[in-house]
Amino acid sequence: MEPSPQEQFWREWHEIRQSLQTWQRNPAAIIHGRNASTLSELTDEQRIDLVNISESFRFAALLYTERLAYPSAASTVGNISSWVRQGLHFIKQVKSDVYLLWPLFIIGAECVDEADIDVIRTRCLDIQKDSGFLNNKSTLDLLEKIWAANISDQAGYGYINRTQSGFRFTKIMALEGNEGEYMVV
Repeated sequence: MEPSPQEQFWREWHEIRQSLQTWQRNPAAIIHGRNASTLSELTDEQRIDLVNISESFRFAALLYTERLAYPSAASTVGNISSWVRQGLHFIKQVKSDVYLLWPLFIIGAECVDEADIDVIRTRCLDIQKDSGFLNNKSTLDLLEKIWAANISDQAGYGYINRTQSGFRFTKIMALEGNEGEYMVV
């Protein structure tokens, strides 16, 4: 008997979650791996940046999977809050901003603390200055709308309709009458 779509979702979700949670960076593999010749040209600071970038993406992916599984959870509770903090820790350590747009977007969409929002905002503005691509500006514009909606929504984000997506950007899109994809990152 074939598993139901719900059973298949949870099976795949657990596999992905387990892989993300147990993944560890292996500095020896970075140095001696198949890209060793390219990586040997990196400075120590660049190697550290690579690790911090990897961890930023990993925590953003964990946060993304959490939101898929628990769309009505508040941004201030449990794994969501924890992974925002951990993701922000690594984002703050990264010296080069140009690689972080997706983690900034996913983690930033869950930020509720003004200091955390300022970190995300500053990094997005830095990326915009460095690259000039419009998707960077679009990302920050959407995050600003998410943060403004969060501030004005005194009922709290944790009380969305269970049939809606838990991703905060889809709530903003619906309010704007935009039913298409908004993955600008």
